[in-house]
Amino acid sequence: MEKKSLQKDYTAGQIAALLVGDPADQAALERIKHWTRRGYILADVQSPGTGNHRRYGQSQIAIAKTLYELDELGVRLPVNRKVALLKAVAQSRKLRQSLADLLVALRQGFDHPNCKKPD
Repeated sequence: MEKKSLQKDYTAGQIAALLVGDPADQAALERIKHWTRRGYILADVQSPGTGNHRRYGQSQIAIAKTLYELDELGVRLPVNRKVALLKAVAQSRKLRQSLADLLVALRQGFDHPNCKKPD
């Protein structure tokens, strides 16, 4: 059995492929560029020079995925990176907890205290 090697860094196109399945998706690429300019995600080298792609580390992929999900939900982030990331993490935790509560309620057939039976 072969071991899969984890890639150390990614280009914006590779991140777009992870987010939406298409490395050439212009909307996803613009989001990634915007997040980089705002400092939400950090490239290893911010200005690599003409003809060179910015490279993003593995930890930035997780942040980009969270930012993408929040953006899809319509959550807008403040300009300050630190505040934005703290809010993004809090929103992500709240969303995960809400989804977990919903799954529990569905499994229990509306007997969960947070759910009301339909009339």
